[in-house]
Amino acid sequence: MADAPHGGGDDTGACNHDARAGDPPSELDIRCVDGALVEPPFVFTHRPAPSELGYVICGHIHPSARLSGLGRDRVRLPCFWFASAVAVLPAFGEFTGLADVSPEVGDRVWVVADESVIEVR
Repeated sequence: MADAPHGGGDDTGACNHDARAGDPPSELDIRCVDGALVEPPFVFTHRPAPSELGYVICGHIHPSARLSGLGRDRVRLPCFWFASAVAVLPAFGEFTGLADVSPEVGDRVWVVADESVIEVR
């Protein structure tokens, strides 16, 4: 993707929104951009917002799903959340935090548990 076209937009998203972390080391050859990166039919942005330029794939909210089992068993897991115009990818790490999602009818959610990705219905 090093030569991918850069699409404009009001959304700003650097590689990492924790200013203390900074951009990745140059030897990783990761290009950070502000705004949207357009790779038709996809638009890669930091924040979830529909785009006329294509299907948005983003992060920012660090989505999670709360699952309940028998008794009082409960677990909160990072998840992939796919809606009609936007997909939100999970975040992993010790300091990322999680935000519970509220899927609408037709949305699809997959939780990440150990080394598995499981669709939640």
